Amino acid sequence: MRIYVASKFENKEEVRHAYKLFREAKHQITFDWTQEDASSKLGQERISYLKECADRDFCGVVSADCFVLIAHPGMKGAYVELGIALKTLIQICIVGDREIVDNIFFHMPNIRFYATIEQCVSALST
Repeated sequence: MRIYVASKFENKEEVRHAYKLFREAKHQITFDWTQEDASSKLGQERISYLKECADRDFCGVVSADCFVLIAHPGMKGAYVELGIALKTLIQICIVGDREIVDNIFFHMPNIRFYATIEQCVSALST
């Protein structure tokens, strides 16, 4: 299965752990955004780089069979990616405590919740 994993940028170590588990379960990651880093770029170079990043992220979501959101307080871009996934009508998995991060769109019929990434990987691998 082709999978895109979203979360808050500062949560990239947990996302990398998820990538490892999904790959071990023979899934494919559509795009690894955890390698992106705009911190050294300024001005027009930064703007161009961020546009390229957004394009790659967008393509990663729309080419996925399943969108996995690792919930984290303070997410921004991940919610945009969730919106893209909702539009494509693919399977969506939310990982984490629903009480901490809630969103009206979490009630859509194609969304499933898992307490841990391990539970999500297991469910998608059966």
